[in-house]
Amino acid sequence: HHWSSPRKNRTMPITVLNVFVSFAGLLWGDPRNCLDPTNTADPKCNGGLASVASIIRKRTMMDSMNSDNYKNNNSHILHIPKLDRQNKFVQMHPSGLGVNKVISHDHFQWNAFHAPPYFFLRKEFPQQLLSKDFVGVVSNLALSPTSPWSPFLESVYFDAKSRMTFVHLDGRDPALRSFEECLVAALDYIAKINENNGCYINPNAGVNPNSNTICWLPPIVFLFEESQDVLDTLLQAGLKHDHPPLLIYGEAGEIYTPIIAEDKTVVVTLLHDYDTVSHLRIEVVENENGSYTSNSIDSVNLTQFNVKELPMEYKDEDYVKDLVFLRSLADEAVKNDPKVGTSGFMPMTRE
Repeated sequence: HHWSSPRKNRTMPITVLNVFVSFAGLLWGDPRNCLDPTNTADPKCNGGLASVASIIRKRTMMDSMNSDNYKNNNSHILHIPKLDRQNKFVQMHPSGLGVNKVISHDHFQWNAFHAPPYFFLRKEFPQQLLSKDFVGVVSNLALSPTSPWSPFLESVYFDAKSRMTFVHLDGRDPALRSFEECLVAALDYIAKINENNGCYINPNAGVNPNSNTICWLPPIVFLFEESQDVLDTLLQAGLKHDHPPLLIYGEAGEIYTPIIAEDKTVVVTLLHDYDTVSHLRIEVVENENGSYTSNSIDSVNLTQFNVKELPMEYKDEDYVKDLVFLRSLADEAVKNDPKVGTSGFMPMTRE
């Protein structure tokens, strides 16, 4: 599935943002599949984060090798994985939910995750996930200061490598704060930091040469809420702000092509399934009027991949190394599972 908007052909320097969205689980599926991770022809090894990471690598590598891409030095990548909570592998592994950090952060170097708000309100919490290196992001949840999550949950995530910011608004819990109020608070917060860093008076976007401080891009917003009215209201609140969000990514029952609202905000609603990786490649003109304040969207491309049907050319050496690592964790899970370890029998569902 591929969709592109026409390029506006501005002459200003352009920043390329690569946003990858996936709800894939940590592994390819059943931990007892993919017994030989070096066998790239085995379809049972397809899927999971090894496939997601390979798609991210290949897509951004192709971008930078494209001779027409005169701005590849200005390319940025953002992927915020979901917290994998309910599959067999997580339930079987000795680290439990903590295996998310072992894989997503320690191995793949992703520094944040998203999960439904109610996850952070439960009484039990996995000690391994209480980490400043791998932070949860929910933007419309007011946590009690005494919550163990309090120091480790962000309402806005700042990704230093890409200068991109991330906001997660989630309607899966009715007792949460208003989406518009939280979006505006996040936009104000990012704008205040940029203002303090001198970004809005410095005509050269990016790093402010006077202080080496970062000038942050407006946020990528994940909206977990199926109502089109809620999305429209949120978009209007965002567009009224001096520094509107770059992208609002919503969920829907079918795939819609992205729209670019007022040249400022990309809006796309996609079905959240576990086998799809969506790559949104957004070209942004950061300093069109000689100041950092006027981000304009130049073009947007949406390409989707099925992680279960990974092409052979994506199965490179790094992909095999990732699979070998994941296989070692799958072995730990199988060995740790009392129901499976000795009998070779695996129940179809596990509570």
